Amino acid sequence: MKDKKDRKGKKGNMNRKHWWTLATTLLALSPAAVRANTPANRYQISTDTVFDNTTRLTWPRTYAPSPGDYDNMAWSDAGAYCAARGAGWRLPTVTELQSILDYSNEADELYDHQAFTFANHWATMWTSTSTKDGASAYVVRLNGFTVAYPKVYTIYLTLCVKS
Repeated sequence: MKDKKDRKGKKGNMNRKHWWTLATTLLALSPAAVRANTPANRYQISTDTVFDNTTRLTWPRTYAPSPGDYDNMAWSDAGAYCAARGAGWRLPTVTELQSILDYSNEADELYDHQAFTFANHWATMWTSTSTKDGASAYVVRLNGFTVAYPKVYTIYLTLCVKS
């Protein structure tokens, strides 16, 4: 019995060491440490929006409606949400949404954390690009690894754009 208790105690210490290593690794990879390689003059950042000097597009600084709120919606609701923001606001195309990602960055987070304040760094977002039959629409993940076309009734995050 004592032998099992000793082994259990040692195992517990190893777990604490493992968690400490994991915690320090995650801290090193936090948004403050991992940044896209965005040129200094790429974005004009205001309180609520980001103007991209390269593409001439305006983006909200975060996805709809705000982190912590119910922010996933079906594709048609996402389009309506963007249109309701006012004149010129709409869902971005796949190419437009991918334009805020920096694929030269080797980290999992490919967007500029000073310009955009996404709560979910691996979020999947709707685009306006649909399949020919209209039953599916393309989505882009912020880590850049997925461009897929789920059914339009599936719920994802929404990031609007204004040209």
